[in-house]
Amino acid sequence: MKKELNILKIPSVIICVLALVYSPLTLAKLVYPVADQKLKLDISKSGLNRISNPPYKIVQMTGDDSRYRMKSDQDGANIYFMPLTDVGSMIELSIKNNIGVVYDLELKVENISGQSISIDGSRKFNKRVLSSGKSQTAVKSASNNSEKRVLDYFEREDTRQMLKAMKLGRDDKFYVIDVNSNYKPVGASDTLAAFAINMKKIYKWQDLVGGVFLFKNETKSNQYLDIKSFARRFDNVVASYASSQIIPANSSSIIFIIQKQGGKS
Repeated sequence: MKKELNILKIPSVIICVLALVYSPLTLAKLVYPVADQKLKLDISKSGLNRISNPPYKIVQMTGDDSRYRMKSDQDGANIYFMPLTDVGSMIELSIKNNIGVVYDLELKVENISGQSISIDGSRKFNKRVLSSGKSQTAVKSASNNSEKRVLDYFEREDTRQMLKAMKLGRDDKFYVIDVNSNYKPVGASDTLAAFAINMKKIYKWQDLVGGVFLFKNETKSNQYLDIKSFARRFDNVVASYASSQIIPANSSSIIFIIQKQGGKS
């Protein structure tokens, strides 16, 4: 029977700390720039934030990219923004559109749902232009596919970064727990019966969970480690890696498994 990496034995208070829940983007909030003033905006810590400047395209973003991750539509219609800093912190960002207008943003990271922010570029500074509910709904509907692609991109990037951190033995941005628990094969006929298996660490980031396993060959001959067979024992695996699949007698190999909780891979 397949299973998720066993984090159920971790105290419930830690489970609460680990639970980072993605909240969907809301309808675009129109903001109106004022000459020579920064736009002060609240953004989500754990959700996806989208910024646009209709009717213009965003062609350049300038800021400290160690404090956030960002991706843009190919046509420049939207940028998608996820902060890497703590709640309450401030991030400064400048964006430039395709007619050369620059907006300076001061973004405050909050525990709120993902924000969709539309910087009004259709009139002169400080001239309010209201969009109808119908047009906002149309904008949201048209952007859904693009937002899904960006979320998929961030998930792939998070998986890549987690696997790299696991290989290097670093915490990086991830929540890491030392577990040191034994994993027992089903029986003597199990393809993994030749190995003593110990789960060393759990990595956690949003809905991704990674496990670091030590496989020791306790026999007197070389053993082949079938990583695909091991990965199939877990649900929703998005990545797996073995430091070596041919393990000499009394030697070890490290296996990494990353799975997505609560969904299909």
